[in-house]
Amino acid sequence: MALSDLPIGRLAPEELPDAEALAAEAGWNQVGADWRIFLERGTVYAVRSPSPAGKVGAGRREGTRVIATAATLPYGRCAWISMVLVTAAHRRRSLATRLLHRCIADITAAGLVPVLDATPAGRAVYAPLGFEEAWSFTRLTAQRRAALKPDDAVQPITDAAWPALCAYDADVFGADRSAVLARMRGRLPQVNLFTERAGRITGLLLGRDGRTAAHCSPPASRRSTGRSISISPMRRPRCAACSRRPASRRSARSPACCLAARRGSTTRAAPLR
Repeated sequence: MALSDLPIGRLAPEELPDAEALAAEAGWNQVGADWRIFLERGTVYAVRSPSPAGKVGAGRREGTRVIATAATLPYGRCAWISMVLVTAAHRRRSLATRLLHRCIADITAAGLVPVLDATPAGRAVYAPLGFEEAWSFTRLTAQRRAALKPDDAVQPITDAAWPALCAYDADVFGADRSAVLARMRGRLPQVNLFTERAGRITGLLLGRDGRTAAHCSPPASRRSTGRSISISPMRRPRCAACSRRPASRRSARSPACCLAARRGSTTRAAPLR
């Protein structure tokens, strides 16, 4: 059977070892706990192929293995497309494009706006599918732990503070992602922190363990959000969800009102409607 004829199905929980192997092959940081978030809160699509002799995959069909994946995760009016992975032996054969079309079709059918994060190399893949550059961010790596000064404003996250922190995050991010945050909480307890000034929450940080590094994300801060987004005062970028320009900096912070990137190593993109 040709690769173009292989059906797209749903990833089964017992196929997680295959999915983790794809992430490891690509050098990505995600582990099984990350995949389970997509399985429980979103959708993970998979393409399977017959396993080579002596290499039986974890597929639900005996003698198959997962060779490509893509996942979606809804956030308010948007849904993120992520985990688009194809094993090296089967790349450049339209598997990723087929999976992306499936994700986009399902998301738009639900009345949501597809959004994804793209590396510079991925822009050539996503642009023909109708995605436009929205805003950018940069991932930074610390080779050693920095010595930080004690700060009374930084506090560990507690059960009592959690509901208010989720509400704060929804306000800054632009959509409720409390279910996903709950799955991240506790994976890296030492960085489960928030800041407070004059009785008001001013920042939130969670972390997760990874295959190659501990990842501190997602940071949420009104102050840092304002600094990290660069908007020209003369011409605000067009919203990918409605093709209108955001009325203000505050409304433009929502993922549903995507921002044109000014700089950074990774692009967040959303398709035109």
